Amino acid sequence: MAAGGFALIVIVVASRRRIMPDPVTRPIIANWSIPMAAIKRRYSKKVFAQRGDALYGSAVQPKLKANDKGRFVALDIDSGEFEIDDDEMEACLRLRARLPEAQVWMVRVGFRSVHRFGGRDRRSGT
Repeated sequence: MAAGGFALIVIVVASRRRIMPDPVTRPIIANWSIPMAAIKRRYSKKVFAQRGDALYGSAVQPKLKANDKGRFVALDIDSGEFEIDDDEMEACLRLRARLPEAQVWMVRVGFRSVHRFGGRDRRSGT
């Protein structure tokens, strides 16, 4: 398996090599064949995180319901617009459909991080 969990297939065509995701093992993602345009980050990582956290606390958290725990919030740190969904890609795609140049800050409701790397501490159970 390659980085990111995708199996890769190398295709040799007339002395050209292309690396393509294996259609059997890759996850199903909306519009897989249409690449998302890269949006240039307009802020440093520190400022990006500060703005994202501040907007989440002031504009998004007051509007959340108890059943939103575990859902993903895609938040544009320039406008304060956001989308909530059970799937992080869907939330991001809907926000980008409305605001193509959005500076997206992703938050998982009720958690300190969107994803966790590594195992759990068995002693504390967290």
